[in-house]
Amino acid sequence: MTNVANTDKLLRRGNWSGATDHVALTQAERKEPQGRFVTGAGQVLAVDLAAGTHLSAGDAFALPDGRVVEIVAAEEDLTEVTGDLVLAALCIGQHRAPCQVEKGRLLIARGAGLDALLGSLGVTLRNVREAFTPEPVFASETATEHTSGHARRHVHFHVSRDHDDDEEAAHPASNA
Repeated sequence: MTNVANTDKLLRRGNWSGATDHVALTQAERKEPQGRFVTGAGQVLAVDLAAGTHLSAGDAFALPDGRVVEIVAAEEDLTEVTGDLVLAALCIGQHRAPCQVEKGRLLIARGAGLDALLGSLGVTLRNVREAFTPEPVFASETATEHTSGHARRHVHFHVSRDHDDDEEAAHPASNA
């Protein structure tokens, strides 16, 4: 029979050292603060954290015997997006899909239903298998709930342009 280690203690990134083991969790598993997970060394962890607790790569579980088990991002099937990243990010954000933002590319979960839409925008898509750590602004767990139970987000767009080159700005029309 496998020995199960129970824990209800989470140590946030930067507030611990000396991990003796690790547990690789997918992005979906890191959103769930309760469950059974198997570490790299084969130890079964029974995790029972408060509802709403989000686990991040770099956090760790503190076990009752003093051991520390680091949380790492598991490799997942992803779609790499390159090309017009601003347009792609707007599309991904509109669909509230988790997205990892990196220099020169975006990563989204494969099968998020966005491949055909993103392809129609002219961006380049490639299947990859990598660790997935989406940005909090894109991850659905950051959305606030209102009384109807639907996620609510506020997005503000600010557009700026130089009016020095604008002929109308230089010579405003008269209302007389």
